[in-house]
Amino acid sequence: MILYKYMSEAAAKSILKNRSIGFSKPDTFNDPYELKAAYPPQGDNPLDLYFDGVRSWGKQYIWSNTSGVLCLTRNPLNALMWAHYGDEHQGVVLGIDAEQAGFFDVQRCLVPAQFGNVIYTHTRPTNALTSFKGANPILVGHTHHYPAGHEEKLQRIFLQKPACWAYEEEVRVVKCLSDRKDETNQSGTFIEIELPNKTLYCYRLPDGAIKEVYWGMRHPALQSISAAKDGLHEYCELCPELSVNGCQLSRATWDIDSFDVSALVAERGS
Repeated sequence: MILYKYMSEAAAKSILKNRSIGFSKPDTFNDPYELKAAYPPQGDNPLDLYFDGVRSWGKQYIWSNTSGVLCLTRNPLNALMWAHYGDEHQGVVLGIDAEQAGFFDVQRCLVPAQFGNVIYTHTRPTNALTSFKGANPILVGHTHHYPAGHEEKLQRIFLQKPACWAYEEEVRVVKCLSDRKDETNQSGTFIEIELPNKTLYCYRLPDGAIKEVYWGMRHPALQSISAAKDGLHEYCELCPELSVNGCQLSRATWDIDSFDVSALVAERGS
């Protein structure tokens, strides 16, 4: 399964050069409703609601500070995603083989990609989580594997979002960041990079896991054949196995089409 990540040109080059991609803690996301579906306070009187609200906040805080989330999507040609996350069509989309990257690994992912489809709803759950008899207890903040039997809890914590975000077609991978020694735990190795607004936990990708790149319609490499040739050379030096594609507006619709940059350079650059 190829899943896609929208980003700036600088971020794409850094990922290709270092063969790593950043996981982020949920409390740094732009949606204030992250994790809010998991533990809605329960109680029949104000005092019960207050104390249950404190417990709910504590669990959300632990999950938010011990979990790294990688947000991916199924579609590299989404105009809204390009505008919002692809540097206003000047950036890049990377296509990652999720299985080859290890994102299907149920022993090293709290939520692996095959179970990471985001659920979009118009209403927020207000009922308590269902207790499943027979399932092994889940250790809040220290679970590195996919805990079968706790699907509802994982969905409510990490995968439920307001319906207004449905255009993203998001798929998430969640890894536990706790219990690291020398940057490594059961979930993998994470190199911390401090950004102005958050910390990135950069996870090492196996060689060959990044399969595709798409340049946005306003990407500098698409402004001329000579620029495309130079850009193609630069990206293939960073990652020789890449399939490099350019984006363009469809002639008859408002959709985005893609084309093979190598074929274009071969046709017009000789």
